[in-house]
Amino acid sequence: MARILSGCPVLENLTLYHCGKLKVLDLSKSLRLKTLAVDRNVMVPEGPTKIVAPHIHYLRLLDSRPSCTLVDVASLTEAKLDVCYALSTSFFKSKADFLEDMVLKMLEKLQNAEKLTFGGNFAKILSLVEIRGVSFPMLKVKSLILDTLIYQYVIPGIQRLLQNSPDLEKLIIRGRTCSTIPVYYHTTSFACYHLVKYIQEVF
Repeated sequence: MARILSGCPVLENLTLYHCGKLKVLDLSKSLRLKTLAVDRNVMVPEGPTKIVAPHIHYLRLLDSRPSCTLVDVASLTEAKLDVCYALSTSFFKSKADFLEDMVLKMLEKLQNAEKLTFGGNFAKILSLVEIRGVSFPMLKVKSLILDTLIYQYVIPGIQRLLQNSPDLEKLIIRGRTCSTIPVYYHTTSFACYHLVKYIQEVF
């Protein structure tokens, strides 16, 4: 990837789809890169596990296993994130600490972003963090978009998210729910079902 990017000194937008062999995405030398999109799903879960992109302003990340660490996104002003898992309820029981640590580390790297969009699974994991009594970092977000149906299993996380966003000026909620698509047709729906089931047990 470094050799490819070295031939694109004025590259401003980069989108990666299911790049399973790419483990560390170092974009520190791509000085003009402003937009980065990384899509990973449960069918092709491999992909970048570390992202070093100090110059980008916009990030879209659909995360799957293994988790992706945002090493350096210092210039980030806008991000769109969601987490994609298609695993059993037992996974969420055994990996609650892992999920908690993952989203908190992401939030820490997003503290200075002014516009954030979180998907439904991300919101549910935030609720898991909240009901376990773990504190959230403060955010400077001014515009927040939530792609999730508002119901009891996302409310704790959203409530804390709003409390920790004192500069918020605009809130958009796009009512979506995993239950609108049959579980056996959509892997994200499958993940949503098991995460909700686990949160029910925690409640």
